[in-house]
Amino acid sequence: ACLTASNAGFDTCPAFSPDGTRLAWLTMAGADYEADAVGICVHELPTGVTRTLLAAEADWDYSPRDLRWSKDGSRLLFTADVASRQALCALEVEAASGGNAGGVTVLCAESSTSLYDEHGDDARLLVGRTSLSAPMELFSVASDGSDGRQLTHFNAARL
Repeated sequence: ACLTASNAGFDTCPAFSPDGTRLAWLTMAGADYEADAVGICVHELPTGVTRTLLAAEADWDYSPRDLRWSKDGSRLLFTADVASRQALCALEVEAASGGNAGGVTVLCAESSTSLYDEHGDDARLLVGRTSLSAPMELFSVASDGSDGRQLTHFNAARL
């Protein structure tokens, strides 16, 4: 059976939770316009219940672009275009129950950010950062987006 058959829009970026009990994905509400706003749904495999955690355009002004679970399964990490930058964001899964976007936090917005992975015992995030004044470099940031530590300096000689 197709989990998204009732949605006329495009669904993408499926991601299983670390414990394998939930499947999250990005969903467009409309079928006629591919630049439609995007929301986030989660399907609970044990119960068969699908919840909308972030309703497109209703719960938040921005659209997630990619999606991955935190290692502990408590958050969904994604990027979204916020203030002309690709910001790194997190959605607290339990806080978002019932479509309450109060669980969304913008973690990094000062440059365009790409999320690669979570690493270490303290759940730091491996990200790439780029801006109009600096090409892509790798950073490690704390799980709340603070304490950015630059890991690579590939472009230092050119700046």
